[in-house]
Formats: sequence, C-alpha cells, structure tokens
Amino acid sequence: NRATVDQFGWSEEELIGSNVSMLVGGGHSKSHDEYIARYLRTGEKRVMGKKRDLHARRRDGSEIPIELYLTEVFTEEGEDRLFTGFLRDLTDIKRQQRLTAGVIDASFDPVFAINERAIITMANKAAIDQLGYSKEQLIGSNISLVVGGGHADRHDDYIKRFLKTGEKRAMGLRRELSARRADGSEMAIELGLAELEVEKGEERQFVGFLRDISRLKQREKLTTGILESSFDAMFAINEKGIIQMVNEAAVSNFGWSRAELIGSNVSMIVGGGHSECHDEYLARYLRTGEKRVMGLRRELPARRKDGSEFWIELGLTEVRTENSNGGRLFCGFLKDLTGRKAREAEILRGESRMRGIVEASFAAMFAVNEEGKILMVNEAAVRQFGYSRDEFLGQNINMICPPEQKDRHDFYLLRYLKTGTSGLLGKKRELTAVKKDRTMFPILLGVTEVEYTGKAKMFAAFIEDLTTQKKLLEIEVESAKAEALLLNMLPEDVALRLKKDPGHIADHYRNVAILFADIVGFTKMSSTMSPVEVVKMLNDLFSMFDVLVEKYDLNKVKTIGDCYMVTSHP
Repeated sequence: NRATVDQFGWSEEELIGSNVSMLVGGGHSKSHDEYIARYLRTGEKRVMGKKRDLHARRRDGSEIPIELYLTEVFTEEGEDRLFTGFLRDLTDIKRQQRLTAGVIDASFDPVFAINERAIITMANKAAIDQLGYSKEQLIGSNISLVVGGGHADRHDDYIKRFLKTGEKRAMGLRRELSARRADGSEMAIELGLAELEVEKGEERQFVGFLRDISRLKQREKLTTGILESSFDAMFAINEKGIIQMVNEAAVSNFGWSRAELIGSNVSMIVGGGHSECHDEYLARYLRTGEKRVMGLRRELPARRKDGSEFWIELGLTEVRTENSNGGRLFCGFLKDLTGRKAREAEILRGESRMRGIVEASFAAMFAVNEEGKILMVNEAAVRQFGYSRDEFLGQNINMICPPEQKDRHDFYLLRYLKTGTSGLLGKKRELTAVKKDRTMFPILLGVTEVEYTGKAKMFAAFIEDLTTQKKLLEIEVESAKAEALLLNMLPEDVALRLKKDPGHIADHYRNVAILFADIVGFTKMSSTMSPVEVVKMLNDLFSMFDVLVEKYDLNKVKTIGDCYMVTSHP
C-alpha cells in the first residue's frame, strides 16, 4: 500500500513482483524463503496469526523496528496460497521505551515489573544494587524470590485471588512490607503496586515501586524509644480529644493503665474544674485558630486516677502527619512540678546513664570541636586505637588518619565551616584508620554535627572496626567459590547431600539408562586447534547437550575434557 512505499523508500513498481525478503532486516533476509517453505511443509505457526517485534529494511539499507502481524488469506482450492502482513513502525515507541527504561533505571528506588504469572520481566539498577541479586537471577524468576516476612510461599495465591476477584488489597495502595535480599536478610520497604495498561488479549502486567524504609523504621523505633524513656508524660490526641498514644511516664504519673487511657477523652486527666470545658477549648481552637495554649508553656492542674491533683507544666503542639482521614493530631508533654529538684537530680542521673551508654558502646566515639581537637572519647576508642584517654584529649582528630590524609582532613573541616557543605557529614563511609602502633585497619565512619548551646560547633564521630567483617566477607566469598566448584562437578542434589553428609552416597535403581560419550579422535583433533578453538568447540557441543538434558529432565553426572556423562532413571 501507499504507506509501504512512503516508509520503505521503494516505488510500487520496484516492490510488486519482488521477493518480500528485500524488506526483511535483522540478518534474516536470506533465510526468509526457508521460513515460508517450512510453514507450507509443516503448518507450524511460529509467526502466522501472531504479533512479533522484528526489524525491517528500507531501500537505503537502514533498518527500523516494526511490529508484524501476519495472516493467511483465504483462497479457492487450487489457487496459490496468499499471505498478508501488517507492519507498524515502532521507531518512536522503541525510542520512548528506551527513554522510559532509562528513567526507571536512574530511579533511586527499586522498580519491578511482573506478569500475571508473577514472573519478573523487568528490574532496574536500584533493585539489583539494593537487593543484591544479579539481573540474570531476577529476570524470569518468580517475584516471590524477593518477598519477605514469611509471605513468599503464599504470594502466587495473592495474585491469583486478585486476578479472580479484582479485590484490591495492595493494588493502588501503599503498604509497608518486608523484602528479602540475596543474602537472605530482610529489609523494611514501602510498596506501591499498580497494573499497567496492555493491549486486549495480552498478558496482564504489574509494576511495583519499592522504597527502602529501614532507616525510617529505625528512626521510628528511636523516636518511640525516646518518648518511652522521657521523664515527662506524653499524650497524643486527635481533634476530638481522644487519646491516641501515651508513653510509660503518663501511665506511671497518672495511675491509669495504657489500655484505660488509649481511646478515652483526654479530659479525664484535666484538673482544676476544667474537665467539662476541655472539649469546648479544643473546638474553639479548631474553629478560630486562636492559640491560647498551643505552642506555649502553661502551668495547669492535672488529675490522677485516684482523684488527687498536682501541678504540671504543659507544652502543647500540633503534629503534622500524613493522615489519610484528614484528622489533625496534637501532642502534649506534661512535666510534674511537685518535685522540680528531684527532677533536676533525675536529669543528672539520666545524663550519667547516657554517658554510660556511650561508654558501653562497641563503636569508638569521638567528640571534636570546630578546630578538630578531641574533647571526649569513650572506652571503645581507647581500646581500639591503643591510646590512653589523656593521650587523645586535646589532640587533633587527624592523629588517627593515615599520613597521606592528615592535611586533607583539616582542609575538609575548614571548608565545611566556611561553606556548610560536606561530603561526609550525616553519611557512613568506609575508610582506613591508624592505631597508636601505626597499624592500619578498615573502619566504618559516621560523622554528625551535635546541636548544643554556644556559637562553636561540635561534631560526633562513631567508628566501627570492620576488620572482622572484612575477614568474614572473604570467607564467604571463598565458601561461595568452593560451592560453585562442587556444583560444577556434581549434580545439584548430590552436591547438596554431600554438604549435609560427607560420607559415601550410594542409591539403588532397578532401571537406569547411562550415556557416556566422548569425541572420537579428540587428541589428534585438538592438537591442530588453538586452545580458544578447542574450548569453543567443547562449549558449543556441550551446551547443546545441556539443552537436551534440561528438556528431558536428565541428570548430568560430569563433564571432563571431551567426556560427557548423563543418567536417567524412572
């Protein structure tokens, strides 16, 4: 048709009467007649009646990606058989696909695409980097490979249920789940799942976006831990005054259990005759925005479970949340003022406990000022580096840096103080440190700026000795190599049995077939070939054997030199 002439560059006269192989690209031009002959001979439909992505060739020799739909045209008996092909230029689509793939691959978050059989069809670079699998391990595997939290075995059932019922339990929503890395460890993720639009009749496709929230969960635990360890009572309420959360201090100070407090109106702890008016105070704030208590500190009476009242200092603030119901939340911290002095003593004890925690830390800790001078170290730092505490204090922190990095360290600190930019602050990096005896060892360094009163800046550095981890990693690598060698020499089931039981293994089968093959005249033949040619020949031959072994579910016993041994039993 006219579109063929326009898109391929040949005139209608040049096309009519010529072999269609002139349009065939991708190196298949010479084989095209054989494809047709095979179809006419066998009736096997490899392309007929299907859509295939192929390459077509223009008159100028350039090639374009196309979608081909080929069908046979009905003719009368005895007439030549006719076929018609519809070609769709996919150049723009392929370009857009490459752009989309590039954008997805550049994403910081893992992205997976799966079909309705839960088979992974696409995984971006972040998925490979963060989960530790290779692309070959992921593509073609069931997505349950990366499913954690004990749900891997049930994941296919979840998809089948959705395909059958359309019930959206995860589709189109954000869910917090666990994902499994290649090393078997799990990480907390936020999953966003959506179904992709496909052509009618095509297999359904789904895409999942995974965000690593491990650090967020750690921060949540830290926040909860901080709130729970707070000496002041804490209450979180919604806009109706209903208590949503309390800490241990609230339970201890007021005498109610956590179960009695959660779900009750916060007016139950309001003293001074204001209990019945509290809901009105809250409603007025929501209505007018007038801040009489919000954002301020007020001394007020509070009521315990036993009816007794005591004075508190109340700090109340509105908490910003991503509440799907649109409800507003408020957080109040209540300080018991009846024993201020006792509280001050308790704070001092708390600071002492904090120092004790720092001292008990397995990681070395250094506190340094803006000049790089060490102000404080813990016992782990003394133990790891070999200096005494007195030898550390007042010295420049670069004393633990390798010689070639000492001057650069002071430069980095000075640059941060001038510009406020740092490539290390708030991050973790693997570096090398030097002990007192001048030996070097690998470390994981985390540096943060410490907020405290005063104009001068102070920094805290936490250093973890990676020597043992590095050695363990080397052991794991060597163990993996040994296991790969074992699997290369023996069938997988035999190798696994040998790992569990190093004794002799012998199985009896009444009926068994054994194929032992080697190449006739291999020695003479290989003497006339280069090593590369010999290896290529063996690889090509045994690769074809491997295909047959996989196809017929046989057991490859060994491949040594030009020998190939296979068994089969019922």
